[in-house]
Amino acid sequence: MTNSDKHAIVVDHLSERHEDLLAVDDVSFAVHADEAFAFLGPNGDGKSTPVEMIETIRRPTSGTITLLTLRSAGVLAAFAAAGFLVGTVLTRWGE
Repeated sequence: MTNSDKHAIVVDHLSERHEDLLAVDDVSFAVHADEAFAFLGPNGDGKSTPVEMIETIRRPTSGTITLLTLRSAGVLAAFAAAGFLVGTVLTRWGE
């Protein structure tokens, strides 16, 4: 996956392992500056973990995250300067 000026977020081969559990397995995607992006899926499916890595709350085991052309360091400052908001919305289905 390549980074361009049109991408606000580029995630490339992101993985996270917790002892024997592979929580995120080689995830890659890019989000353009003018688009909304969401992860959808059932509980426990690994949606929050990549978002927490983008927010720098968690560190990936491997892979890279590029935000506004900055790799990992300086990410939150870049978000603040650009007026971006990244977060997690928890929902409850069924029951």
